[in-house]
Formats: sequence, structure tokens, C-alpha cells
Amino acid sequence: MSAMRGDQMEVEKLRAEVLELLCYIVTSARGLVDEPWRYGPFRLIETARRLIAIMQHAGLDDEFLRRVATKIDNHDVVTRNDGEGLIRFLDDLVFLLANELKEI
Repeated sequence: MSAMRGDQMEVEKLRAEVLELLCYIVTSARGLVDEPWRYGPFRLIETARRLIAIMQHAGLDDEFLRRVATKIDNHDVVTRNDGEGLIRFLDDLVFLLANELKEI
């Protein structure tokens, strides 16, 4: 297989992953019309997790993104029934991301 064909396959795989994420985002938006308001933060965090996974598959991840993914994975279930815990988790994640963004 030529390098060009391999590159094309990678682009097609990346496109499929992004399209799947786009479908998740749009169906989540539709679902939120009828779902309890607390589903919104969980759907957005799941979107972030999926985006990080796409970046990992594309070789675009780094230690920071792996740390964010781990933080999301470790807190997903814990925060479902704990509103205050959810808020603390989101605040911590915002702070972590904002600090990293300042470094760019």
C-alpha cells in the first residue's frame, strides 16, 4: 500500500470519527429539548471526552489531554447524583483548561 493510500485512509477514518461526534452533538441538542436540564453538562463533558479520543487517534494528543481525559473518566459516574460535586468537577476542569490555554 502506498503512503498516499494510507494517508487517505487516515483522513477518511478521521472524517468518520468527526462525523460521528457531530451526530452525537446534534442528537444531544435535540434530546436536551425534552430531557432534564442536568443532562446538558454530562452531554457536553461526553463531547469533550470524545473529542480528546479523536485527537488521540489522530496522534494529536499530549500529556495534558491525557490528564484531562483521565479526570473526565474518573469523575463521570461520581458526579451523576451529586449536584455540588458536578459543579466542583466542572469548575476544576474549567480552571485546568484555562490555565493551559494561557500557556499557548
